[in-house]
Amino acid sequence: SDRMEGFAQKTEPQVLTQMLDTRLSPLPGEVILVEKAHHRVVAGTICLPRTELLPRFFDENPAPDSSSQDIPDCISAGHRLRPMDLALLEFLGVREVVVHPQPRVALLITGNELLPCGSKPERHRIVDSNSVMLAGLISRDGGIPLPALMLADDSKLIRAALQNCSADMIFISGGSSVGIEDHAADVLGAEGELCVHGINMRPGAPVGFGFHLGRPVFLFPGNPVACLCAYDIFAGHAVRRLGGAMAAMPYPTRK
Repeated sequence: SDRMEGFAQKTEPQVLTQMLDTRLSPLPGEVILVEKAHHRVVAGTICLPRTELLPRFFDENPAPDSSSQDIPDCISAGHRLRPMDLALLEFLGVREVVVHPQPRVALLITGNELLPCGSKPERHRIVDSNSVMLAGLISRDGGIPLPALMLADDSKLIRAALQNCSADMIFISGGSSVGIEDHAADVLGAEGELCVHGINMRPGAPVGFGFHLGRPVFLFPGNPVACLCAYDIFAGHAVRRLGGAMAAMPYPTRK
């Protein structure tokens, strides 16, 4: 039988992707020193000063009549600042830049069967692995993962953790399906807005998405592979978008 038959309606993946594009916006830009802007995303185009110094950054002894047509004249909005970009800005005397904040992401890991990272599996209990994976993926996409909070399958505990979150985004891992111990969707629906619950894809079908106090909330399956698929196809898109980066997957494509 279809394990997803308990869902009222399964949403097509492209519908959720379109919702992320229309309902999520980058966090407002802030002015910071260039030396502290590593890995931050430019909020607006940075026009580079057209001085005699610019060619010297790319060639220590440029010829007097050398062409500068291949030298960039700006750093475009949406660009993630690399070490060489920061070096160029410092070289030209640019001291401050306007960048998007890195979204802070709360990790709520639910499951009576879970043991903390670093433990050894015992009997019916397994070690939490989703928090490690999600933290790495969030960092890859320019976000800041907050320390994971482990919770039992208890709606009151999940509700309290959701209410006490001060992050820009909230990820809840586990309890996203429709079983008697799956409380994440009900809690989000009661405390905020549950926009999507159940996606027509496998693995990763028990995905949920909504908002709490204006902040995006993703519900992830507890299965690690399903969690990975849900992150890469949907949540990673959102992390990059809030951080002002290009929303496309950070993987090479082939035709």
